[in-house]
Amino acid sequence: MEPIKILDLFAGAGGLSLGFELAKDGGNQKAFELYRAVEIDPYACDTLRNRYGKDKVIEGDLTKKDVHEEVIRQCKGKVSIVMGG
Repeated sequence: MEPIKILDLFAGAGGLSLGFELAKDGGNQKAFELYRAVEIDPYACDTLRNRYGKDKVIEGDLTKKDVHEEVIRQCKGKVSIVMGG
C-alpha cells in the first residue's frame, strides 16, 4: 500500500514529520510520507532539505499570500493529512 501523504506546516526541523514517518502499517511498511514541509526559518529549512530534498520544502511565511498560494498549488488534492507544529 502507498504511504499516506502529509503536509507539515510550521515544520521546524521536521520532528513531527519524522515521528509520522517512523510509523508502520500492518505489513511493517512506512504508513506516512512527507509530501511538503513549510517553514519560515532558513536554518530549519536547510535541515529539512538535507533530510528530505529541496523539492519537499517550501520556505516562507504562510501569512504571505504568495506562499499560501504556492502551498495550495503544490498540495491541493495530493495530501491526506495537514499537520502543524
